[in-house]
Amino acid sequence: MQKIKVFLLTLILFLSFSDLSEAESKKNLVVIDPGHGGIYSGTKGYSGASTGYFEKHANLEVSLKLRDELEKRGYEVMMTRETDRHFASPNSTDLRARMNLANNYVKGRNDHAVFISVHHNATGTPSYRGYETYYFDINQGIDPNYPPDPLQIKYSPESKKAAASIHYGVLSSAPLPEGRGMVPMDFYVTRNAQMPSVLIEVGYMSNPAEEKQIKDPEVQTKVSTGIADGLDEYFDNYDYYEVYDSTNKLLYKDASKENALNWAKSRNNVKVIYNKTNEEIFSNIYYGFAVLHSYHSSFKHYFVSESDAVEFAKKWKNTRVVDNVKREMVWSNYISPNYHIVHARQGVLEEKFDVQSAVERAKRWKNTYVLDVKSGTIVWSNYLAENYEVHHTSKGLLKAFYSEKDAKEYAKLWKNTNVKNKKNGSIVFSNLVSSHSHRFEADEVSAKDRMLTAIEVSKELYPNGFSSNKKQKTVVMATAFEFADALAAGPYAAQLDNAPILLTRSQKMTDQLKNELKRLKANKVIIVGGTYAVSDDVLKELKSMGITVERVSGSDRIETNLKINAKLKNVSKSIVVSSQNFPDALGATPVAVNTNASILLVNTESSLTPSAIDYIQKKDITIVGGTGVVSVKTEDALVQEVGGDRVIRLAGKNRYETLTAVLEHFSDDLHSNTVLVSTSANFPDALTASALSKKYSSPLLLVNDHLHSSLDGYITTYGNENVVERVISVGGVVKKQPLNRIIQLTK
Repeated sequence: MQKIKVFLLTLILFLSFSDLSEAESKKNLVVIDPGHGGIYSGTKGYSGASTGYFEKHANLEVSLKLRDELEKRGYEVMMTRETDRHFASPNSTDLRARMNLANNYVKGRNDHAVFISVHHNATGTPSYRGYETYYFDINQGIDPNYPPDPLQIKYSPESKKAAASIHYGVLSSAPLPEGRGMVPMDFYVTRNAQMPSVLIEVGYMSNPAEEKQIKDPEVQTKVSTGIADGLDEYFDNYDYYEVYDSTNKLLYKDASKENALNWAKSRNNVKVIYNKTNEEIFSNIYYGFAVLHSYHSSFKHYFVSESDAVEFAKKWKNTRVVDNVKREMVWSNYISPNYHIVHARQGVLEEKFDVQSAVERAKRWKNTYVLDVKSGTIVWSNYLAENYEVHHTSKGLLKAFYSEKDAKEYAKLWKNTNVKNKKNGSIVFSNLVSSHSHRFEADEVSAKDRMLTAIEVSKELYPNGFSSNKKQKTVVMATAFEFADALAAGPYAAQLDNAPILLTRSQKMTDQLKNELKRLKANKVIIVGGTYAVSDDVLKELKSMGITVERVSGSDRIETNLKINAKLKNVSKSIVVSSQNFPDALGATPVAVNTNASILLVNTESSLTPSAIDYIQKKDITIVGGTGVVSVKTEDALVQEVGGDRVIRLAGKNRYETLTAVLEHFSDDLHSNTVLVSTSANFPDALTASALSKKYSSPLLLVNDHLHSSLDGYITTYGNENVVERVISVGGVVKKQPLNRIIQLTK
């Protein structure tokens, strides 16, 4: 009987302590960190040198009062120190040990805890005073030199809410003015706390009047009460709506959503946050100025004003400021403005980073020109004459230039040209070749179906097969019945020593395809796409021919595209096109292969994938197509990631106007004696023709029943300025009327 009583008593005690432990674990936990301590005195303030009363003493006194107040209110409280002590030396190790202790206190209870570091401030200006609250704000971006704990990234919105509650709690309770307000800052303790975290600066000990207040036990008690009131508000989690300005300074708060919205809508550059979910329910702020780093892609900060952005950017090396609205760079400390606006008498008026803004700005004055400093080329003028003319013996005047140098460079593109100084009639350059005469021919590369046409293109590329000394005897193979894989593979094929792109059925290669591989003497085939597009049966056929086979594929066309792009080397540009709409995309591949750019496929309906966002970092982006195929949402995301100065959209009302915009934008990269023509009605012929475009550096025109007026204007100029000797029709379905028109305008 006695044993039973003892057992029951033990069980009751165990259950009681278990219940007590469980109840304790359900309490809200506050970790108080009295700043400094021991060998780290903190500021000596106004009188500390004579009195021996330093910041570390004030921090501890306030913290102990806060502990007592919080425990009275039912909080569980842990202290990093309760005496005048330090943790380690040097200071960096001390801070690390301090935070390890704090984070260990809250393991498993992080969602129900708050870290508060108590400090007092000082400055070289004795008149400065006021209470301030600091917190880590992920919306300010991550400083690569001071990375936060991953959990603080998660808790950052909560840190901001806790800071707001404590800030206004103290100001309501204690007789202290507000200093700089609520300040986002990357302090070690706030960015490494694994819970919502706040650092408070009670006041300025360098101010004699405020130092006296700080030492007053009654004021310390009111500060502690204000902090506790703020924590009550934070943990009570009652509904309220906060209005912040563009610097994330809290301006107004109200329990009424309607009141908060009305207040915000009467002001500019503000936003309303619902505290319970941290949801932004209203904003009229536009952070149009971005500060970006040359190689830290995670370094992105956004500002409402140019001046704020520039001021912030000056704190770091290798930064630039971009006006994302105007899509231009406005300041940099590592890139020099390359375009000078020069006045005839006054010299350099302004310097710009991009040619378009330089020309637009130069138009405001008479007697100006825009100089490309890097090349020494005059790119525009409203008073200089283009006195240097490039003439061809058969075609006559091709083009005129401001400078002799530019004219000579252009003349060297063609045989039988000279450069004439129109001002005095002298010939300053000539490359006449008596053995060469201008001839024009119209050819067709086609067959009865798309797969056979791809073979004919391969024969045009390599009429005698791969030469024995060709480094890469590689062929790219894709399905003949979907456009995305072959489209994305164009730049990759170009980098593989201009590999031909051959098309196949999914389950089996044709005899003609096998024969072409033999004729080429190919020793490797890269299959683009998954087994649904090109089956493993085709792969086995290739291996049976003694050919090495590599498959590049992903779970869908978007992932396959990214895996292809991962293989490209030294690519700093990417052309963004729809993965679901081929007409706009077809004109992109010939440009991509001639400018060493990649093709990036995107879905119209969905956002950029994380992998796509990683891929585009630090690249110049050209969007091809209107907002119906590449959405505004995608464009905005691209601008946010790389900067508006590196994003341009080329689009028209239809596929032909879009193609014209692409060809005109990249006109300097497409000077050739050859023009390619294919149908716009389907995709295979134009896709395989990208290798021909690479071989001849030629533009590809897409036509249907007639030559669209926009393309007519483009090819008229192209025919006048280039010595075209050959027009190649790719595929057997190009109509005679548009083809004859192109021949007429170029021969």
